[in-house]
Amino acid sequence: MSARDELDRVQARDEARAAETIRGQLLERRVLLDGDESPEQLADLLTVVQRFEAAVAAVGGDSMNNAPDSRHPDDRRLVLPARRDDESAVRYAARVKSAAERLRRGT
Repeated sequence: MSARDELDRVQARDEARAAETIRGQLLERRVLLDGDESPEQLADLLTVVQRFEAAVAAVGGDSMNNAPDSRHPDDRRLVLPARRDDESAVRYAARVKSAAERLRRGT
């Protein structure tokens, strides 16, 4: 095995490990994943979810009272939007990003 092959193998292993970590973080936040998301899509999803969470915190929202599984959230705008079964990762990320922007604008 050449040094380049070994480097590629190590890089692929590291990328797979990072994707699995991100997948776990998204699942903890109850983001629906279908298993077809690329590592880049997973990273993008986590970024927009974190931005949404930051926007919620900026307006004083409580992530426990406004969790996706809350029966009676304080404010529905502060609940992370649920991903639809037929929604692509890209479309979902765009929708979450828009929700975060609306919170920041106060609309």
